[in-house]
Amino acid sequence: RAWVNFNGTGTVAIRGSGNVSSITDHGTGEYTANFTSTMPDVNYVTTQMSGNDGDSATSWTAIFGANASRATTGVRFRTISVAASGSSVDTLVVNIACFR
Repeated sequence: RAWVNFNGTGTVAIRGSGNVSSITDHGTGEYTANFTSTMPDVNYVTTQMSGNDGDSATSWTAIFGANASRATTGVRFRTISVAASGSSVDTLVVNIACFR
């Protein structure tokens, strides 16, 4: 298992985590959560969420898509704005959890 809560704006900063050693920022809304201990294989499940505190007018989500991938050493994903036709965006709160 692995989970992380981090600030996805500016210089990314982990607020709390379990089995996540670092976050790699690949550009606007594109990240990799790097695992401290590897997963046994790539058949793990992920759940993710992102948003901005106090922002009730915009829908945000975190998904797999372009450049997304699962590896035993980490998972790459992106955060998007539903309101902006699925464009990648940086958000204040990013959460992802991985279960195997």
